[in-house]
Amino acid sequence: MEYNKGMDHLTLINSARELESLVSGKKSMLAYGAWRKRLPVCDIHAGAKIFFALDSGVGFVMGQALVKDAFSTQDFSRKKPKTLISANQSKLNFNDKEIGTWAKKNHILFVELAQACQLKPFAVNLGKLSRAKPLIPIGYLNQIRIS
Repeated sequence: MEYNKGMDHLTLINSARELESLVSGKKSMLAYGAWRKRLPVCDIHAGAKIFFALDSGVGFVMGQALVKDAFSTQDFSRKKPKTLISANQSKLNFNDKEIGTWAKKNHILFVELAQACQLKPFAVNLGKLSRAKPLIPIGYLNQIRIS
């Protein structure tokens, strides 16, 4: 897969284990959900680069991946979230409790990843970034990198 030099995105992860699951191939898809009527608008396409930052208040980027595919339940008005979760379970690797929780969400954004890898951690300035979106558009990473 080729890097599409358009817009980089940053997503916050809760632990280094989430990144390890992606790098090892145990998981190859992320899901972002919303209980309200719709997901926050997130314009992401195949070839975009996602950077993973540990959500510790400071923002240490620990890894990256390329987007292979992205779609949401909004794209499939007749398919319920549970159907899409089941169809992508081998990529999501949810446990039974997670399947039940995610199936209740009104809208889900699915992002399939490729070439996930760890990076030597470095700090970024999260101060001015909106955390309202699941994938924060950042233009290019060097714009928020702390030297």
